[in-house]
Amino acid sequence: MHGSPLYTPEWEAYVLDLSVLRAQLIERQEITAAARIGGSPDPAVNVTLQMALARAKKLGVPKDNVEAALKRASGQDAKDALQEVTYEALGPGGVPCLMYVYYAQSSMHDDPDTSNRECMTDNPTRTVMRVKEMLNRYGGRLAEVKYLFESKAIFRVEPKKGQTFDEVFELALEGGAEDVVQDEDGPEIEITAPSSLIHSLNSLLAPRTNLSHSEVVQIPTNPPEAPLDDEVEKLLEKLEEKLEENADCVRLWRGA
Repeated sequence: MHGSPLYTPEWEAYVLDLSVLRAQLIERQEITAAARIGGSPDPAVNVTLQMALARAKKLGVPKDNVEAALKRASGQDAKDALQEVTYEALGPGGVPCLMYVYYAQSSMHDDPDTSNRECMTDNPTRTVMRVKEMLNRYGGRLAEVKYLFESKAIFRVEPKKGQTFDEVFELALEGGAEDVVQDEDGPEIEITAPSSLIHSLNSLLAPRTNLSHSEVVQIPTNPPEAPLDDEVEKLLEKLEEKLEENADCVRLWRGA
């Protein structure tokens, strides 16, 4: 019995090529998102972006595509500049959720059947329909919940050789940090500050500590004290998975 003609070396090579192209596409999107999440299109002060650029290099993303992603994130090209849109929702069990999506300005009036794969999403109408569909599937709905979150800048650093926690603590406070906590199991230190300080604290911490991560996050102002019901937790996890599979949705924050 002959094998299927689909499973030939040529077909396998074709599928592999498609996988590589998809990975490169996702990484180009990640570069643009990292520039926004980390607070700057300058990798010298944005560690999140530095890591995204390193992954892009490893995946072989062409230099022109990397530069285009950075240009788009910085808004230098008015046609392709990104606009951030936040969808607010009550997820399964009434858990507040925020979903971040980036649109290219040039796509805001595109025909629904066209596709600009260089963008986070090319069609706002289609994206909101997808979000609604996924929310409905798992017992959620669009609703105003942003007031239940607070925007903060988070930094993760380790002391340089010979540097103490107290020295990092004082440096962070000097830069306007609100909270500085050392990991119980290692040398990593987490610093929390107002989101407006993402640029200035990046610039302060990067040369004077081993800064490994920085980003703007959404923290629930009144998280529930009791753990979620197991069934609700499972539904939330499924919703998160589906949203992460959707390239239009850059980030999701939960209130529990």
